[in-house]
Amino acid sequence: MLAVSPARFRPLTRALHIAAFGLIAGVSLLPGQALLAALAAQHFSVPHGALEDALNAYARQAGVLLSFDPSLTRELRSSGLDGDYSVEAGFAVLLSGSGLSAEASADGSYRLQRSATEGALEMKSQTIIGEAEEDPKGAG
Repeated sequence: MLAVSPARFRPLTRALHIAAFGLIAGVSLLPGQALLAALAAQHFSVPHGALEDALNAYARQAGVLLSFDPSLTRELRSSGLDGDYSVEAGFAVLLSGSGLSAEASADGSYRLQRSATEGALEMKSQTIIGEAEEDPKGAG
């Protein structure tokens, strides 16, 4: 029997462990399944404080590379994070209300940027159908 430590693994390490366990146990994993399993929720504990410090602590715990211009986070605060999140969800919680977002790259790293929807109002599309009873030019 294979004993698996309950310790929390970083995403890549977890993916490798899951893939290796699948090979040992004879379970057939598709290539993306191990990666998807690694992206599942994990526990994070990030203290409140300066947003830059919170993001750096979070990226270390998540095992991801995060790059950003420090001027983006200057004087911004974070209420921290404590709980189980996917990497993307954790970034979203830490960055909520900051006008910033973490953009994933193909290599698994993240880049902090200003949100494209900052200050924008998103509305659902609606179709309005009606009949005119009066000529809009007042001729009717």
